[in-house]
Amino acid sequence: MPARSVVKGVDVSGKKVWQIAAGDAEHNYAGLCLNRGVVLNGPGSEGPWPDCAEALRSKWGLSARKLADLRQFCEEMRDGDLVVLRVGTAEVYGVGVVVGSYLWCSEFADVCGWSLQHVRRVRWLWKCSGEPKRFAPYTLKPGTTVQLLDSQQVIDWIAGLPADPGRL
Repeated sequence: MPARSVVKGVDVSGKKVWQIAAGDAEHNYAGLCLNRGVVLNGPGSEGPWPDCAEALRSKWGLSARKLADLRQFCEEMRDGDLVVLRVGTAEVYGVGVVVGSYLWCSEFADVCGWSLQHVRRVRWLWKCSGEPKRFAPYTLKPGTTVQLLDSQQVIDWIAGLPADPGRL
């Protein structure tokens, strides 16, 4: 009898799953993230985190909420966490694993007119081919760039994606 191959899904148990915005309807940079193996955040023009925090507060007038968003991205997101790359509250373009620690990279100084030098490397487990995965509106949270994902519907979908265990 021939051996059967067993395809296992993405292991979400015990992992933080972050939803990361890749722009908006007018500035969608999901393709750049998928092609370069990154997720991005900004503004990054004032230098690396946390040294930039005071300048972002005083020069840019960033709110405490946006500064907390950057802090989460730079300090709380960890190697091995899962990320869901979204645009809007209904479209997912990629699912991946964070690889390594936070980076500041001048190469992303102008992405669709935005300064996005705060970078996390990602190994993509799933990328949309053409059309993104669509969910009902507001399945994903609106608001800041970085948030913990709490949609059970999306988490169940991720768990059902075929995954190479060697990649996690």
